[in-house]
Amino acid sequence: MEDKLKKWADENREAFDDLEPSDAVWSQIEQKLDAEKSKQERSRPVLWVWKVAAVLFLGLSLTLLIDKFRPNEVNLASSESLPVDLPPEFKQVEQFYNTRLEEGKKELADLSKGDPQLFVEMTSELLRMDSLYLQLRTKLPHASNPEAVMDAMTTNLKLRMELLQRQLQLLEQFKDRRSETKNGSNGESSPI
Repeated sequence: MEDKLKKWADENREAFDDLEPSDAVWSQIEQKLDAEKSKQERSRPVLWVWKVAAVLFLGLSLTLLIDKFRPNEVNLASSESLPVDLPPEFKQVEQFYNTRLEEGKKELADLSKGDPQLFVEMTSELLRMDSLYLQLRTKLPHASNPEAVMDAMTTNLKLRMELLQRQLQLLEQFKDRRSETKNGSNGESSPI
């Protein structure tokens, strides 16, 4: 059947070639083309809005992912604002240790200014212990034995203080050895 149609179209091609569509047909085609063009122009701002929305969504998603996997720095000064009623004596203990810990962290940051990676390594364990302390503090109101939880909190504070003091000592020894090495390499001779 297809061959018959093709054969007939080939035989009568000349009859088709001299015929042209009327002006009305061309105007209808132009109107349809104009309508499609205007639809495309109207949809472009909508596409632009969707593109912006997609970029914002990706940016927000990346921010949340990065925030989720980045180690959080716990600020114990903010732990005082947790809605937990503590005995006044324990509040004083907590405030004493938190003040000393913050001072020690500042000193640690000052001593390790030249090496930020060293500061991160030295504070990672402190941050983990800070997080554990906050967990204990939030569990305190619901604890069946609040004295045991407060003892654990006090132990945590003491351990963090000891760890920070050891880290400061190590860092100072490291700085002293580095300065001794520099002095020895600057041409100063050591007595034999």
